[in-house]
This record gives sequence, C-alpha cells and structure tokens, in this order.
Amino acid sequence: MNQGYELKIISGYISNLVTRTPSQSLKARMIVRWLIGHEDDLGLGNWRGANQHDDDDDDEQGVDFDLLIGRNRRVGRNRRVGRNRRVTRLQESKPPSPSQWAIVKAAVADWSRRLARCRPDIIEHNLKSLAALFGLSQLESAFLRLILCCRQSEEFECLVYGLCPGRRNFDENFFRVLAAMLGSETNKVQSLFAPSGTLANAGILTITPQDRDEQVARLISNDVLAQALVETRLSPDGLRSRLTGKALGTDLKWDDFDHIAAARDTACKIIEGALSKRATGINILVYGSPGTGKTEFCKVLATAVGAKLFAVAEADGEGLEPSRNDRLAALRSMQMLLQGEPKNLLLFDEMEDMVDDDPWPFGGHRVGMAGSRVYRHRMLEKNPVPVIWTCNQISRFDEALLRRMTFAIQIKVPPPAIRERVWGRVLNRQKLNVPPETVRGLARDFKAPPALAANAVRAAKLAGGEPEILSHTVKSIATAMQGGWEPPPSQGMVENYQPSLVNASTEPRELADRLAAGTNRHFSLCLFGPPGTGKSAYARYLGERLGMEVIQKRASDLMSMWVGMTEANIAEAFSEAKSAKAVLVFDEADSFLGDRANAGHSWEVSQVNEMLTWMESHPLPFICTTNLETRLDPASLRRFTFKLCFTYLRPEQASQAFRHYFGREAPPDLARLPSLTPGDYALVQRRAGILGLLDDPDRLLAMLEEECAAKPGAPRSIGFAR
Repeated sequence: MNQGYELKIISGYISNLVTRTPSQSLKARMIVRWLIGHEDDLGLGNWRGANQHDDDDDDEQGVDFDLLIGRNRRVGRNRRVGRNRRVTRLQESKPPSPSQWAIVKAAVADWSRRLARCRPDIIEHNLKSLAALFGLSQLESAFLRLILCCRQSEEFECLVYGLCPGRRNFDENFFRVLAAMLGSETNKVQSLFAPSGTLANAGILTITPQDRDEQVARLISNDVLAQALVETRLSPDGLRSRLTGKALGTDLKWDDFDHIAAARDTACKIIEGALSKRATGINILVYGSPGTGKTEFCKVLATAVGAKLFAVAEADGEGLEPSRNDRLAALRSMQMLLQGEPKNLLLFDEMEDMVDDDPWPFGGHRVGMAGSRVYRHRMLEKNPVPVIWTCNQISRFDEALLRRMTFAIQIKVPPPAIRERVWGRVLNRQKLNVPPETVRGLARDFKAPPALAANAVRAAKLAGGEPEILSHTVKSIATAMQGGWEPPPSQGMVENYQPSLVNASTEPRELADRLAAGTNRHFSLCLFGPPGTGKSAYARYLGERLGMEVIQKRASDLMSMWVGMTEANIAEAFSEAKSAKAVLVFDEADSFLGDRANAGHSWEVSQVNEMLTWMESHPLPFICTTNLETRLDPASLRRFTFKLCFTYLRPEQASQAFRHYFGREAPPDLARLPSLTPGDYALVQRRAGILGLLDDPDRLLAMLEEECAAKPGAPRSIGFAR
C-alpha cells in the first residue's frame, strides 16, 4: 500500500467510516478485520497492544480482537473468490464490544493525526487542475479521489468492495458507504451518478447497464484521464492538452478531392455555418472503403474552414487499444473542453467502435448498438462541437442513428489524374526520383488510395527506391486488400489504335470526331458483333478522344451470388463513373441486360430494371459491348443512343492489318479468309513472336487460317486431312 498523502486520505475515509458505523454491525466487524489484516501496511503500530490476549476466551472487557476475526485468519486479497465464505465467518464471529470499538476509533484517530503533516501529492494537485477545467465541486473532487485511491491501492478497494454487498445495482447501501467515507450525505453522493451531472457530462463518470458489476476503481470511464491524474504534475492547460491531444494536420490539398467536389463543398459550407452560429448537434458522416482517404479528407475539410481538428481517443491511457467506453467518455470530455472556443472540430475515426459487433455463425456480423440508444442519440443531437465521423461500411448502422447525421459523404478511390498528383506529392516528400511515365502508369494501373501510396513509397525507399520495387510493393498491398486476388491489369488507353481497321455499321472515326467536337455528354452506345472485332478497344479509343477516363467493368465485377448485390454493384459502378466524370463501359452486357421474357427468376428481371433505370438517368457516356446482341432485352436496345454493329474485316482492311501487325505485304491467299478480325492478327502476332516466325509470311497466313477455322460456323474438314 502506498504511503504518504494517499495514506492520509485513506485514513480520513476510515475515520469518517468508523464514526458513522455502529459497533454491532457487520460493517464494523469487516472494518476491524481489514485493519488487523493490513495494520503493518497502514502503519497503525501496536494499536491493540496490552489489549491482545493469548487465549480464545473473551475477558470481561471484551477486548480480545482475535475472537472478532477467528484466530490466525487474515483477510485475503482476492475480492471475489471465497468472499461468501468470509462473510459467513464474519456473521459467525462476535461483534466488537463498545470498548473494542472505542479502541478502534482511538487507533484510527491517532493514525490520522500522525499523517496530518503529509504534503499533497501529484494526484491532489491534478485534481485541482481538473476541478478548474470542468468546474467540479469539492464533493465531486473528493469522490474522484476516493476512486483513484481504489485504483492505486488494491487493499483499500478490497475494503470498499466488501462493504457494498449491493454494489451490483448501486443500491442505497452502496451510496451510504460512500457517503460515510466522504463525510457527506447519501442523497448528495447519489446525485454524483446522475446522467445530467457534471461528472457524467464531462465524460469522467459513465454508468451504463453493463458497468453495474464493475470494480469501484473502474468508475472513472475515461482511462486517459485516470492515467493523466496519477502520472505527472499538470496545470489546467497541461491537463487539457493531455485530454485533447494535438490538432491534426495533412499534406493533401483541397483539389485532391475534386472527384467529390459537390459533396466536399457542401460539407464545407455546413461546417462554416455551424461554427459561425455555434450550432449544436452537427455531425458529418464520412464513409467509404478502407484506405480511400477518409481521415485525410476530414483533415483537409478542417483546414479549409480554418478550424482545429482533434482526434477522439485513438489510444487508452497506457497507449493501448481503447474500449468503446474509453472513446465515448473521451468524446464527452473533449466536447466540454472545446465548446468555449470558436473553431474546433472533433474526429471520431472508425465509428464502428460505437456498436457491439457480434459475429454470425455463417460469417458477416450482426451489429446491435451497445449501451443505451437514447443516450447515444441525445449525444448526437446536443453535441456543442461539430463531430466528423468516419466508417467503412455504412450498412452496419441502423437508420435511427444515420438520420441524426447532418450530412453524409461517400469517399471513393480518386480518378487517375488525382491519383497521379497524389503519387507525385508522396514521392517528392520521400525524395524519390521516379520517371513521370512510371508515376502515370502507377496511377493508371492501381486504384491505390492515398494511404496505400504513402505506405508503398515508404517501403520502396527503405528497399532502395527503384521503380520496379515501388511497383511490386504497390501490387503486393493491392493484392492483399482484395483478399489475396491479384488486381486485374488496367486496360488503359489503346496505343497506336487504328480506326481504319474497324468494320462497323457506322464509320467509327467520324462518329468519334463528332462526339468529341460536341459538348453534350449524355449519350450511350451499344457495340455488338463477333469477338475480336474491336468493340472494347473502340470504347477506350472513344474515351481518349473525349478526354475522359474510361471505367471498364466486366460481368464478373458486377454479378454476385447474393440477391440484390448485383443491383447494388451496378448502381455503384454508375455512381463511380459519375463522381470520376468518366466513360463507363460494361463488357458482356448480355449477362445483365438479358431479355426479361426469358427470365426464370425475379432477380434477373430486377437486374435488367436496375440497368434500364440508370441508363436513362446517367448524365455521362455509357457504352455496352456484347457478342450476343440477340439476347439483349428489346427495351434496352431502344434506350441506346447509338447502336454499332462490328463485323469481320473487308478484304482491303485484312491486307492493311497484315501490313500493320507484321510489317510486310499480305500474301494473295489472304483474300480467301472471310472472317478475320483485328483480334486474330494481335493473337497471331504474339504467337509468332514467341515461336520466332514473324519473318515467315506463309506460316503467318496458316496461323490466321487456323483462327478463322476455329470460329463458330466455320466449315471443318473430315478426319485428319486439311
């Protein structure tokens, strides 16, 4: 047990307690047992002295203390194990006689007098700083000191815990014991626990249903505060800084979030108005996939409005993971500390910490709100300092909580132009020289959020800073973020694209010229025809001519085994393209635009309906490609602004393609191949390059013929003859 001033405080509690406790009570017997069990640690001295007898017989004065506790029985330190057995022993033992109780009182009074000159310790000084910060009363400060004594002294907590058999429900007996120790009245001590009281509003004391069986030492819910009070001597300003932490800063810029410009600007105006008018209940929700830059966006937003941004309890008092109660208590404390200043914001990162997270037996999570919903809702409605909340999955929160948000912003992976700018800034900060084309390739090939870029560059610098190492590092993290699946290669823009090698129902170059020259971007195209005829390549070429990023989605990117998820993925794709101001391309569109007349399940109809709805309302270019146009729903075909049929190359185009891919004139027999596509030439070029046959026109022609023969409907020879 600690000595000095803390012992003086404890002696005062015991002195108050014995004064108010009748000698014939169970509490009196427990106090005597505790004093005898810890008399050496307490420094009581030989207080029983001549009154102690060697035999078990009580004398006529009744001063044999061994009979009160049972000879050679000492009070154990375990507060829970065996407690019922000790209570039974107490009930069977003799109560203190008046003379014995008088000796106890005299010994405690003498003990207190000997400790009277102890100088105040760090805790006492810090409690005065805390009282100045939050306007605590003398009783509130004294109550906190009692709790801190329990935190510092296991022996003292053992006594407090044992004296309160009804402590689980904080009943009348619990408050009477505390009032006796504090020398106060029961109703006044009970008022300290009121939800509207200063201790609760300041986040110092939080009592929720799951806390009812907690130790007395845990009644201070803000662990950072509890640690700060006992570690170092702090002034009011120093304690305030310890509780709020330092304001957050960022290296990102306002235009790094141009891809969410509308939502960003609206949030900025809301916060500016809230700060100028001192509005209460302002809560901004920022949600999106992990690593998309939610936290950095919050910092940028705070910088834009000229406010300081403080993070809420990202660690407990020992630098470890904070609990839900730690974070909510810190939120209330910081609200009270910062509300008097004009431009402060709070950041509650990872809002999921507010809820209970119970796993379902079949995977996923069932989220039930921890603690009192009313308590949490009132906290969102009355907070004096605006709070920015971040979370990864908005679907994990109930509507009652979400509708109390003032504004919500979804953060998505930024488009390539912004990613390239972020990459450049991160590389400059780490002083890595990477060629511009490499930076451009990283931004194009990896949808790396700002957090991933920063980590990858740091790792690459540690490994030597080579561009190859940087690319490998980014790829490794991106693969891990996708559950171990390697990210598909980016389609990028088409290099050396030749529109003249496309045989379509509408002249492709002329259409691209006219669309690029106009200002209306609300149009859609359906590109259909055999595989390899250049549909996807033309979609990317058109995006390049329009000066827009191309977001290409395969059927595998959108289709889901879960009912409703395909529709959600379709909506997400349109939303992503709208935010990025990009051309949206759906490959294999027949997979989710099939004829509803042939649908065997209701969800197939729902998918088509979702697509049709978005096709009508999407304000930017939208392109579908398919090899099976006859399977498309008739209503979808009517909604496309342009429908282009891609087919096999004409003879003159086939000869031009031979020159383009192989660098030589086409042999005369090429004209007899009726079903050649640009894709056939690209495939044969790769195959011949591997085999070293690019200089053999006859073998090149033979391989092209094989590709034509492999197509559906092509005539096939019988047996092994050609």
